[in-house]
Amino acid sequence: MCVYITLLSLFLVSGSSDAPFTLNLYVDGDSFCPMEPIYTKLVIKNTSNTVQKLVDVRGPGSQIDFLQYIIVDENGDTMPGLGQYLDYSPSILQLKPGDSLVCEMSLLDRYGKINQKDYDGYDIALWFIPPGRYTVAVRYEAKKDAWPKRDFWRGSVESNKVCFVVRELSEDLKEPFNRCAQIWTLLLNNKYHGNSVTSNAADSMVEDLINEFFATYKTTPYHPLVHLSLVSVYMHYIYYHRQNTQEFEKRYIATWKELFEKYSNSKLVQHKLADFGSIMKNRNRRNEWLSYLNYLAEKYPETRVGNEAKKLLDEERKLQK
Repeated sequence: MCVYITLLSLFLVSGSSDAPFTLNLYVDGDSFCPMEPIYTKLVIKNTSNTVQKLVDVRGPGSQIDFLQYIIVDENGDTMPGLGQYLDYSPSILQLKPGDSLVCEMSLLDRYGKINQKDYDGYDIALWFIPPGRYTVAVRYEAKKDAWPKRDFWRGSVESNKVCFVVRELSEDLKEPFNRCAQIWTLLLNNKYHGNSVTSNAADSMVEDLINEFFATYKTTPYHPLVHLSLVSVYMHYIYYHRQNTQEFEKRYIATWKELFEKYSNSKLVQHKLADFGSIMKNRNRRNEWLSYLNYLAEKYPETRVGNEAKKLLDEERKLQK
């Protein structure tokens, strides 16, 4: 029997009986759409009576190399994930007895399938977890031959299992999903509705499709997932160095901001504010980011986005001290 466990639920912890840690896994919800990020929270707690050294798995490289999220469908098949990082040196933390390390991430950032079909039956290159019932658990594993000159605890511990469902998209989300999938497929594979096109033709078609996508949903109240798909389209257009990137960069940032202001009380949108901060800081626009957090906190008080903006502002101020 599969018992659903969310952030508000009780849980059971599993792991190696002689390990000095326990892993507690939470999933923020139990039912999601194919395009929707599935946010998780992993708490690694030192249950021993001594200080323990472990890898700081909050970094992207060490998170992939030392944490495995095991997502299994109803047929027993395991969801594929991203490969390993090689060019980094893991940070080591010291956890006192009773202390915990918290690692948060979206499953969709690392796990999914890419070669699937859209709702019209065409092959697409769009990364997502398809509809179905799943269980997920996390294994922290530090092998004996991993970074042999570094001093940290080595062994394997598994978390509790959590169940969740990825449901079929509602009718109002199928068309924007198809639009997003078509654009991604042109960007990645130079294919449209199953037919190969030249690179130049793909460039032109992508820009036309993005403009059409933007015009169709610009003034329409719609689901924030549609807005997020438009954000991802702009991001990948810029990443693949298509034409007019300066103009699309402006649209990209503006679309992010519109997301937070249009859906200020959305839990899904609240989760994305920190992601936007990373994007702005990577573009050397940290001051603009801090100013925007102030704006959100003052303009949208007592909303999920406004409260998240206040929290992120406090964190940024602590870093400046």
